[in-house]
Amino acid sequence: MAQSAATGYEAIREEDRERTGFLAGIERTLRNRGTAAQRVLCLLMMALLAPVNLPGGGYACQAAMFAVLLRQGFCVPYAFAGVAIGFAAHFVSGNLMGCWQMAVCALLWLSCGLWVRPNTRMTMAAAVLLAQLTAGALTGVSSWLDALTLSLTALAGAGLSALYDGAALAVCHRDELDGETRPLCVMAVCASLAAGLLNLPQGDVLAGSMALYLTLEHAYVGGASQALLCAGVLGGTVSLGMGSVNICAMLLCGGFLAGEIKTRYRSLCLLLMLSGMAAACALLRGDLAAIRLLVICLPGALPFLVLSSVRRAAVTGLVERTAPDEMTQSEAIAVRCASMIHAWAHLYEDTAQMMQGLSATAEENPLLRQCVELLAKTSTAAHQVCERTLSEIRPDDEAYRRIRYALVRAGMEQVRVAYALRIGGRMEAMLLKPEHIAPVTLEKLVSSACGVPMRACAREGMLCTQAVFEQAPALSLEIGAATRSRSGEEVAGDSYVSRTLPGGRHVLALSDGMGSGVNAMQESHAALRLMVESLRAGYTRAQALDVVNALMLMCTGREMYATMDLCVCDLHTGETAFEKLGACASYVVRDGEVRAIGADTLPVGVLPDVESKSLRMTLRPGDVVILLTDGVAGAYPGGEEALRAAIAKIYWLHPQAVGERLIGQCLQSGEARDDMAVLCARVSRSILE
Repeated sequence: MAQSAATGYEAIREEDRERTGFLAGIERTLRNRGTAAQRVLCLLMMALLAPVNLPGGGYACQAAMFAVLLRQGFCVPYAFAGVAIGFAAHFVSGNLMGCWQMAVCALLWLSCGLWVRPNTRMTMAAAVLLAQLTAGALTGVSSWLDALTLSLTALAGAGLSALYDGAALAVCHRDELDGETRPLCVMAVCASLAAGLLNLPQGDVLAGSMALYLTLEHAYVGGASQALLCAGVLGGTVSLGMGSVNICAMLLCGGFLAGEIKTRYRSLCLLLMLSGMAAACALLRGDLAAIRLLVICLPGALPFLVLSSVRRAAVTGLVERTAPDEMTQSEAIAVRCASMIHAWAHLYEDTAQMMQGLSATAEENPLLRQCVELLAKTSTAAHQVCERTLSEIRPDDEAYRRIRYALVRAGMEQVRVAYALRIGGRMEAMLLKPEHIAPVTLEKLVSSACGVPMRACAREGMLCTQAVFEQAPALSLEIGAATRSRSGEEVAGDSYVSRTLPGGRHVLALSDGMGSGVNAMQESHAALRLMVESLRAGYTRAQALDVVNALMLMCTGREMYATMDLCVCDLHTGETAFEKLGACASYVVRDGEVRAIGADTLPVGVLPDVESKSLRMTLRPGDVVILLTDGVAGAYPGGEEALRAAIAKIYWLHPQAVGERLIGQCLQSGEARDDMAVLCARVSRSILE
């Protein structure tokens, strides 16, 4: 129901907002919005608010609620029908002062084209104030006391309209209010409805049951503070109507006990509530009158016990959550960094595997000292990663609350929020869910709550009950790769990798091992695997290249080296870094213009110190990146100029076709004299729902 109300609120089209005047306002409100059940509820609510009067004797609740419905354009004709029912009831009973509420509502309706605007709550309050004063002046003011009552009633109506509007926004899932204002707005509506129920036959039973039920929900969901707020407002309203403070005292005592002793069992929460009410009853007097007040509230326990969490979601979604559930900065950082431990474990496992040839003592193997130096180097890099991660993580408590409210409103209380934080300014969240709920089904809910497109992502070591969502990048890559082995070899020695990294980054890499065949493939594959694992663990590009180079130098007794052609693209901004170690030129095509990116450096595994050549640029949608090995660059007919001309002609093809065409041209001149590999990527704009 709340979702339909939100849809009705958003359904006011731009042309409606621009049109003003009496007829434009009335025409807009005549459109039926909401379901049949919502129309009936609006009618009954307005009729119920008709007899509610303020302590001074004025009537303002009905007009204030009607102004809110006018501003939202939601079920206005049916709400006015409820006003008419209230007018008839006042007229029959001879209460002429209550009858003029219909005149106030009529003035508001006729003038709504002049004051109804988006985000104009104060204008609405001013319209209620003027309508109350105008209708009161038309009915006549005979004394200064009547004038004072009229002025106070008009001011109260303006204030109530602002509170009611805040409650309506909460029902419509528009979280524009903070956690302290939202409960007050909701309680204002509940107190007004409770006052209206007291005027009905057996109204004390209805109002008392409503107060008990809502206090139970606030204690169960929001804790002691929310339970005390609800018990104080609703209990006070019912106590004023019944002329006894006992029911307010019982609700306060029971609500505090049920909210302070947190439990996930509703039956135990109800038992605590009743125990507190019984204790308060005994402390007050314990006579039959006090016991009767306790008994008349008991029907409110039935919906709390019988209804499922899904059916109660419309109520529980309005309750402000208890503060201890809030995520602390240390908890968020600890949970987020736990995933990096798995990446580091993989990195060290790869390191150990490549060091299996090392002996236990330096006398037997002189490379042991290099091993110790390498481990010290990687430990230093890991420490720097920790410091950088801690400095970039910022828990987002507002997003945490929004996701939590969205889950409750969707009836998914079994799904919990582990953390919601920003890493380098980008949103990331983790949910704890049952195994049968697929993470992709939660993407839309999390995106709506966070206010940015989010996507589910997989992490190393993640359990099936965990779902991690990261901010979806604005760009995406379309990848294609083609390889050929040297003539006479079954396996190509050139390796490539295309992998998504945490934080919306994507790495493209080519490696050409020494020689050709199986040995070259193992060398290039090992270099790429270590590079990617280092980047996934959070190492910078320089740190990752340093680690790979050191391992290549010491992992075996024979000479071993491999080229490295690295491209790391940030898909959020398009910022891209090219790193080259012994690799031949790469190419970037933009608007048909081919740009070469080349460098003269030694491969990894040759010298102890890595000196890579780095180039940064920002890629845009439509750009094409082509990485290739020297087997393609050296064998292409016509040399580099012909290669660039060919790329300019075929870059618009699918990246897979680009790679196959380039290798095909190389093979036209005869057999392949070296391993060949082409890795191509086209940048495009992501399609976000």
